[in-house]
Amino acid sequence: MKHQHPVFILSILILLLIADAASSADDYFNHITVFSDGKITRFTQMPIRVHIAPVPIGIEGVETYLESFRYAMREWEAAADGQIQFQEVKATDNADIRVRWQRSGLTRIIDTALGKTGLTRLSETDFEVDMVLALREIGSAALLSPEKMRTVCLHELGHAIGLWGHSSDSVDVLFFAATAQRPTDRDKATLHKVYATPPYTPQHEAAIAILKVQIETNPKHVRSHYLLGTVNFDKDEMDAAIANFKACLALNPYFQQANEKLLLAYQKSGRREEALVQLQKMLNREASPEGYNIAGVIYYQSQKIDEAIAAFKSALQINPRYHPAKNNLHQLYREQGIAALVDETYPQAIAFFSEALQLDPTDSTLYSLTGEVYAKSGDHQNAIAEYKKALQFNPGATDAKQNLARSYNNFGVQLTQSQRWEEAIDAYQQARQLMPDLASMKTNLTDLYWKRANTFREKGNLDLAIEAYRELLEFDSGAIDAHGLLGDLYFQKRDYPQAIRAFNAVFTADPENAQARNNLIAVYHKYGQVLDNQRRYAQAIAQLEAGLALAPAHINLRLSLAYVYEHAKDFDNAGRVFEEILELEPDNLQAKTGLVNLQIQRGNYLLNRKKYTAALKVFESIPESDRGIGIYNTIGYLYLMKKQPLKALPAFDAALASDPRDKVAYHNLLSIESQFEAQLNRTDNSQMAVDNLALVRNSLVHCLIGRDEHLKAKAKYRAALALDLGDTEIKAILINTGIRLAKAFQKKKWPKNMKEVIRWIQEQAPDNSAVQQLLEDSP
Repeated sequence: MKHQHPVFILSILILLLIADAASSADDYFNHITVFSDGKITRFTQMPIRVHIAPVPIGIEGVETYLESFRYAMREWEAAADGQIQFQEVKATDNADIRVRWQRSGLTRIIDTALGKTGLTRLSETDFEVDMVLALREIGSAALLSPEKMRTVCLHELGHAIGLWGHSSDSVDVLFFAATAQRPTDRDKATLHKVYATPPYTPQHEAAIAILKVQIETNPKHVRSHYLLGTVNFDKDEMDAAIANFKACLALNPYFQQANEKLLLAYQKSGRREEALVQLQKMLNREASPEGYNIAGVIYYQSQKIDEAIAAFKSALQINPRYHPAKNNLHQLYREQGIAALVDETYPQAIAFFSEALQLDPTDSTLYSLTGEVYAKSGDHQNAIAEYKKALQFNPGATDAKQNLARSYNNFGVQLTQSQRWEEAIDAYQQARQLMPDLASMKTNLTDLYWKRANTFREKGNLDLAIEAYRELLEFDSGAIDAHGLLGDLYFQKRDYPQAIRAFNAVFTADPENAQARNNLIAVYHKYGQVLDNQRRYAQAIAQLEAGLALAPAHINLRLSLAYVYEHAKDFDNAGRVFEEILELEPDNLQAKTGLVNLQIQRGNYLLNRKKYTAALKVFESIPESDRGIGIYNTIGYLYLMKKQPLKALPAFDAALASDPRDKVAYHNLLSIESQFEAQLNRTDNSQMAVDNLALVRNSLVHCLIGRDEHLKAKAKYRAALALDLGDTEIKAILINTGIRLAKAFQKKKWPKNMKEVIRWIQEQAPDNSAVQQLLEDSP
């Protein structure tokens, strides 16, 4: 089994270690591996990816703390003169540094701490960093000030980028009780020196010297003993390391990292019995992924495979991201699977390989081995799946490619025997692509292509079905029915030109085929409508006329053609086509309505060009049964524009008869009234002006009655009677209007107004029988 490097987290704390009294004038380079096993540990790939967790809910000044950390990143970038760049990332999985926030001081850590930076070694040459930043000091409800938070962020980020130790100068950012707001010249010089030194360069002696001074100063400082042990361990001085870890545990038996490192030192020294005793003690006190991983290695070395698997699994249950245990378990499953394959115990081999692939889904060799197991057991379908995965992760694997081709070929034989034709085609084609010199069966390919294409079509996979039918036609150009099915698929995809070509191929081959004719007509029709909607009128007309060439009596085709002409403002041709439809089908409502709408468009076209006489002729040619309020108002408007207001009256009256509240007609009547009033004041022929004014006021009375404005109608009626009328016919019209107004007052139970109107009528026509009847009916 490949040797795995257990991972230990080194926690770096502000206010943690006792500072060395000596101070270098230029830098503190000899101090920066105390927390990193006595060797240079820095990032080599830029930018350094940083994930900053959201600040906990309920904390005021969130942006201030986020800005403090970003300030620290900018300051260290500037201090490094471009050698370091940071990039914030959203996901933790691909972050080099992960930052999270804690509401209060780090009370579970030795000494008072505002920040903690942990170094996790993933391998000899790979690591990641976790950082915790406190938002409050221990025992205080007050949040850290922005200045103090900037100091904390600068200090912890300095550790993360490679300064794994403390300066002894109180002005430096990496001083154990720092107050600095930006890196000093000593900080910068130290950082430059770190990044000028190859990564993982040993500085064991310098780190050991510093740690020994600290232990002499404070022999009971637990962590100093532990750190000295980590340096000796990295130096491969196992006896010294074991002594250091034991000294640490004598002061604090629950120091988990020291327990784990001691266990590893025992193992590396070959002292297995002591390792097992230490392991049991450690796991009894506190289970950890590191401890279980080491246990798994020891069990493996002792050939206790089941116990080793259980130990590695326990490590991953605690921390699923713990790579050493994950790698060890993956390798163990791999070995057991290969052994089962050699013994031809295929179910066990598959089970072991499956477990291994769950841990590393990118292992190409494992997929190939799993494919080999399935192939030897006759399960070629699963073998194909596994070989394809192998090539997905290693496209250049020649053996996997050849084995995949053979499995496709063998699978094709099975499928052919089972008459699963469409899958057999794919299997043989895949085999030929992978190994062109590998023979494959080709019997009944045309029939197989038919079945495959029909399957795609029935499942609604239009693109796949189209491609399949085209491949069928490449094999058998005489399969005319395939053209028809292709046309139907293109029609569903709205690819009308292709549909026309396909249907036309069928119709050309068999002009008597009614279905082919109908399909071609339908696609010409639909394509014409689509082109019409796109305002490509000439092309739309061409498609519809092509359809009519096949079906001259097709009413819907002709209607669509008429509409295209109408949309293109070709009113003459549109009218011609509508009339042709009515010749074929005299009661066709759509054609009749179309002609009316056509007249309206034609009239509006002329009106917009101020050709009022021509426009009036068009609108008045519309049968009265087809006229609406809009048409009547338009006719009235055109008479007004022609300076013929009297002729406009019937049109506005007709509009108001349909809707007394129509504002257009009403206001136009008021406008005509004003014109006649002005004419009365200036014309020599006053009698005509009087009569015209009386007529328009009469129309307004009817309008106001319909609008339920009876008092205004009464006033307008009185104004009409006040005129000196000369035309007896107009007088008669006014008498009838007055009777209607009196009846309206009677209906509203306004007797006073009714009688007043009756009196006016009697003044004009004393013997009017209708008036007499009204008087008799009123109370």
